[in-house]
Parts: sequence; structure tokens; C-alpha cells
Amino acid sequence: MRPGVRRQPSGPPQIFIKVLSLIIASQLSQGEFPKSLSELIGRFDAAYHDLTNYTDTWDLTNSDSPGRFIRFRRSIDGNRVALQIYDVKESIETPLAYEGANGKEEWIVCFPAKSYFLGPDKHQRINSPLGPAAVCKLWWDPFVPLVVASDPLVLRSIVTNPVNIAQGKVATVEAQEKDKLTIKISMMNRWWLPTDFLATMYKPDGQPETIDLRAVTLMMNAKLARNAFAFDKGWIKEFTAKSREQALADAATVQSGV
Repeated sequence: MRPGVRRQPSGPPQIFIKVLSLIIASQLSQGEFPKSLSELIGRFDAAYHDLTNYTDTWDLTNSDSPGRFIRFRRSIDGNRVALQIYDVKESIETPLAYEGANGKEEWIVCFPAKSYFLGPDKHQRINSPLGPAAVCKLWWDPFVPLVVASDPLVLRSIVTNPVNIAQGKVATVEAQEKDKLTIKISMMNRWWLPTDFLATMYKPDGQPETIDLRAVTLMMNAKLARNAFAFDKGWIKEFTAKSREQALADAATVQSGV
């Protein structure tokens, strides 16, 4: 054997064995996977509540509305959360709604309606309604993604790809009515954290329309601003105070943006 040349061991490459073992382990854990969309969303909720010093940014686009999209910016630290929602057109961000809770206060601010709610944080879910029924709507409640449709949704499968960080798990969700709506939900390989929601709807003429709620940035161990979870009274100058339920109803009106 020539100097400096090491003979490779016989048999399958070690990296192949390692990847194969990961795949087999994933297959064996299939029984632990959620059995319904609500269970899957529950996994997301629990995973987000376990995070500290976390930020992300999501863009919601629609194939029928090129050049315009909705942007969601979130900060999470345990039970503290802040969500800012913007309408983006030609690189100009227009605020739509701010929602959050910090252990002392909870707030919901709707800019188009010039209304707000500010009250004690009772650790309730904000659970913003999604306005009028539609074939499909994707949105962010502060801690969890909202995935709703006019037809009941069924979780068909979750497949694994351990070597892909951002698409380590991919769930397929479909409407009960065949060939009407399919949603692909991509997740990280090690955590129940989503990275993309891609909904494909089929119009009466058979043409597809897609809605994509995609993570632009996901940052753990982020350096959060000191006021990241503080309510700013400057947001609500000349706004009208409303009850929590009324503020949620106002916030639902901005969700028809895409």
C-alpha cells in the first residue's frame, strides 16, 4: 500500500449505516406521531412554550396576489410572547395588528380599526378568529399556527427525512372532499417546530391557487430587546379601548389581506 493511503474497511460506508439507523429509528417512532391536525397543532404549541430567547419571521403569500404579502414577526420567551403583523406591498410595511402577553398584561391592537384591548394576563389563548369561512386560511395566533378551512381537515400522513434539518418531518393534510385542498406542513427534524405551510386549493375550473406561510428566519438563543414584551402606549394614540372579545373581532377583519 502506498505511503499516506489508508485502506477503506470493507462493508457499507459508515455514513450510510448511520443514516439508515436514523431512518429506522424514525420509522419505529411513527406510533408516537399525532393522529389528527389538532394533535399536531398541540405539539407545536407545547414546543413553542418550551422556547426561550426565540424569534422568527414568517411571510404569507398567495399566488393570486403577487407583489403583496403578510409578514408576522414573533418573539417568545417561555409564556411571554409578542406578535406583530404587517401588510407588505412594494417593500412598505403597514402595521395591521399587534398581539402579546408578558405575564402581567395582555394586549390586542388593531390598526385599521383603531381599536385595542389591554388587560391583565390571565394566560388565556388569544385564539383570534379567522373571519368569514373560506376554502383555506393560514394565520398566526401568537403561539400557534391557525389552519382552518371550509371543509373538515384530515391529517393523512407524516413522513420523516432525518437528514433534512428544515423538512425532517412533512405532514400531509387534506380536506375530506377529494381534490379540493391539500396542505403540506414541513417541520424541523429534531423538534415539533414548523417551517412551512403550503396549501394548494383547486378552483372550480381546475386551476390551482397556492397559499404559502413560510418561515423567513428562525433564531434560537436570540438577543431580545429589553422592551420586546412591553406594551407601548404610543401604539394606541387616539385608538378606542374595547373588550377582549370586541378587539379579537376587529383583529379578525385584517385576516382577509391575502
